[in-house]
Amino acid sequence: AIRHPTWPADEPLPDWLERLEVIVGAVQDRDPGPFDGTADDPFAHVFDAVAAVARDRLDATAVEAVLSPAAIDDLEAWLSERLVTAFTRVLYVEFKTFVALRDEDRAFADPDEFDGRPPTTYYERFVTELFEGRLADLCVDYPVFGRLLATRVRQWVEATTEFARRLDDDQWRLREQFGGKLGDVVGVEPLADDTHGDGRAVLGVRFESGASVVYKPRPVDAAVAFYEVLDRFGDRLPADPIETPAVLPADGYGWMERVDHRPCPDEATVDAYYRRAGAVLCLAYLLGVTDCHHENLIARGSHPTLVDLETVLHPVVPPERKPLDTALGGFVDESVLLTGLVPWAADAAGRDRDDPGAVDRSGLGTDATELELEAYERPRVAAVNTDLMTVEYAHPTVDTTDSTPSLDGEPRLPQDHVDALVEGFGATYDAVADDPSDLLSAFEPAEHRFVFRATRRYGTVISALQSRRCLQDGAWFTIELESLAAPFFDGTVTDDGLWDLYELERTALKRLDPPRLTTGPDDAGLRLATGEPGPRPEESGLAAVRRRLDRVGEHDRRRQVRLLRGGYETLSDDDPHAGGGRPTGATTATARDPAGRPDEDRFRHEAAALLDRVWATGFAVDGRPHWVSLGPDPEPGLRLLATDASLFQGRCGIALPAAGHYRLTGDETSRLRALDAVAPLLDGPPSADRTDAELGGAVGPGSVAYSLGVLGDLLDAEDLVERALAVAAMLEGDWIADDDEYDVIGGAAGTVLALLGLHDRTGEADLVSTAVQCGDHLLDARVETSAGPRAWPADRTSRPQTGFAHGAAGIAYALHRLGRVAGEQRFVDAAIEAVRYERAVYDDDERNWPDFRQRVTDPYHDRWCHGRSGIGLARVGMLDYGAPDLVRKDAERAVTGMRTDRLAPKDHLCCGNAGRIEFLLAASRLLEVDQASDLAARVLARKADAGHFGAMGHSPEVVNPTFFWGLSGIAYTLLRLTAPDELPCVLLWR
Repeated sequence: AIRHPTWPADEPLPDWLERLEVIVGAVQDRDPGPFDGTADDPFAHVFDAVAAVARDRLDATAVEAVLSPAAIDDLEAWLSERLVTAFTRVLYVEFKTFVALRDEDRAFADPDEFDGRPPTTYYERFVTELFEGRLADLCVDYPVFGRLLATRVRQWVEATTEFARRLDDDQWRLREQFGGKLGDVVGVEPLADDTHGDGRAVLGVRFESGASVVYKPRPVDAAVAFYEVLDRFGDRLPADPIETPAVLPADGYGWMERVDHRPCPDEATVDAYYRRAGAVLCLAYLLGVTDCHHENLIARGSHPTLVDLETVLHPVVPPERKPLDTALGGFVDESVLLTGLVPWAADAAGRDRDDPGAVDRSGLGTDATELELEAYERPRVAAVNTDLMTVEYAHPTVDTTDSTPSLDGEPRLPQDHVDALVEGFGATYDAVADDPSDLLSAFEPAEHRFVFRATRRYGTVISALQSRRCLQDGAWFTIELESLAAPFFDGTVTDDGLWDLYELERTALKRLDPPRLTTGPDDAGLRLATGEPGPRPEESGLAAVRRRLDRVGEHDRRRQVRLLRGGYETLSDDDPHAGGGRPTGATTATARDPAGRPDEDRFRHEAAALLDRVWATGFAVDGRPHWVSLGPDPEPGLRLLATDASLFQGRCGIALPAAGHYRLTGDETSRLRALDAVAPLLDGPPSADRTDAELGGAVGPGSVAYSLGVLGDLLDAEDLVERALAVAAMLEGDWIADDDEYDVIGGAAGTVLALLGLHDRTGEADLVSTAVQCGDHLLDARVETSAGPRAWPADRTSRPQTGFAHGAAGIAYALHRLGRVAGEQRFVDAAIEAVRYERAVYDDDERNWPDFRQRVTDPYHDRWCHGRSGIGLARVGMLDYGAPDLVRKDAERAVTGMRTDRLAPKDHLCCGNAGRIEFLLAASRLLEVDQASDLAARVLARKADAGHFGAMGHSPEVVNPTFFWGLSGIAYTLLRLTAPDELPCVLLWR
């Protein structure tokens, strides 16, 4: 008997142990079979024997009456494969130990050293001993392995018997639904790697007639209802009606027509496919369908077919209850992105904490190949079932080809058919808008799946649970399960009411089942597929869809189309940081003459309106505002940026114009907005985790320290200044030594400016000391240049970069200011040498400094980040600290080279007109020029014509609220135009 000697005599054994004894005993009564080298799976002799024992435990009367021996063989082989996946690691460790104790050279030999098949002597002895009693010992040594082995066998026996009985019960209905006499079942194929509901799997069923159907061991009423809606709207769509698969619902399960990939017959049908796909996307968005990844969409000729619709009417989960960045969740939930059909990605601040290695798995993805999951490695056994078995690692892959239409053997990708997608989406949206009341009636009785985490996250946990130590020790097994609790402790999930949901997850995962949570459309209570009850989501799926239908209108339509197009178009066309895209030049449009120069009230009114717009787009989570913007990417696709703490794209930058508005007007709403924006930065001790960067003036702790200092000054809030000093104290010598960016945005030069800006307000000497460390690091990093003077290397340039944001101008300004404040001439000398480098590459014909990034088409820009305006501003900044005449001449060059009658394509600070205005505003103090207001007047005139300002990834429907790339920076510049001496120039870190 399998009983540990310390087990209490009066304590009954668990049920699974009795089953395990029967299984092990039956295996030991069997012969391991021939060792002829035909077994492809590791330890197949053992696992095949266990599967054969399981087959013997089937109800022969129920199963053999409807399943042919070949079909049962398929199911038995599937069980063996599941056992191989779950338990190979335990047997492998035991086997290698077995060999090493007997023949160490053989245990660690290289299989490639042997000609032909490696020897199998020890493998055969090991397996034979397992059949002769060692398997029982193994179950004692690895009790969790024993429990799960018994569980897997029980699950398979119960699920197979249930499947056979349901097949028998539904034979006549299946014939009527799927084409007359079907004949015997000749094959069964599991259609998914994972199981739900205590080991139950979706199965493909092949009949003697050639017909194939899919058995789903869960309700299919939601799919029936969705297909009914597609049929109902079919005659109103811009293409022919969409073919839908036949579905046969039953009590708690159902059958569905098998859907396989088919090519399109001609080019016209490819466009038709994408028009239909747009229609499917629209209905999926409006009906709250989620999880439409590539495995759930099949390109069936010119018809897109969603084959797994269990998430229709998905309940709403507030952002604070998700293992996903809070702001990101609020943004995605109210968009087409929630469906999973449109590709999108998130930066580090908005990444799914449960899926750090996510790749594009969207149903309408931009690639139709086998995608390699580079963030993961999966072990596999080489030299299988020989004495030299060894483990190798490879990146797993996902195949996305079936979800993409094809023609003549080539995939036809959605990025080449965006207009067709939008046409189908828009026509369907308009049809629903005409009569939204007809959309929901079919869904009243349906059960729906609730997705809390990505299934692949559960897969990662299950893989860890199958490790040797977890199968040996229940404590380790529990510890691995509790990794799912991490979002409850790191601040991602802040709702304690979801601990009950976590318990449901644990219940399923203890059986190595990914949890499948369900709820009714208007009953928000959750439950596992096996019946265990759980908590209620904030809002039922039906209520969420009704709310979504209430907002159907032109604004929502344009917003969703903007996001849809964003999934396939390149935002970097107007992004100088991406180094690619079409030529944009310094300025691209002649601005119309404004009626007159705006007065102070006009500038402040426009700024206040921008503040209102920024705050209207925020998401309140746990009483705190959050924002999301669209970021640039050199590749097509939608990149979501959740606000971090930084000045560049975070809370600090959004707070600054509100604080500035309060300083100038005394408006209490603006003061409260500024404080609300940065309130999360005051919770708990200062943390480097608030931003991703370590150094920099626009990102990283330095940017937070500087910004909090400015905010404390503008708001008369001493606590903000104190926190600024605490954040600045986090900056470490190791961070400085590891810096290889050097620049103002994310390198040591930016840290210098941030520290000096805070020092100006506090006089703290330690700030200058840390800045000097950064300065010395910059001096050590210089390289020789072909122009003569030394400068700093950069990743994306053939030569040291020019400009303020990433080049020599910004670094020179930082060093010059540091030298004057610290009284260290070496920094001043290095700054002047950097100025001489940029003077050496100045182009007299272009009246500008070139951009040396390798992929830039037009190297001459007039922006703060690159080119004339930024370099001119850097020189003006140096003049404030007593620079020589060559610096003044460069500043004058920049002013005379600028054309204020021409506007940049965008208006934001970093790359647009606001940055140019800031240069002219700063230059007006020293160079006796007065052009800033004139340029601002032209910007406002264009805004009046267009109806909105231009900014990175910004549109009236999808607002960019950030400081450097969005509306907050534009608002701050407009305010500075009215009081440049009261509001500091942030682009100079004053």
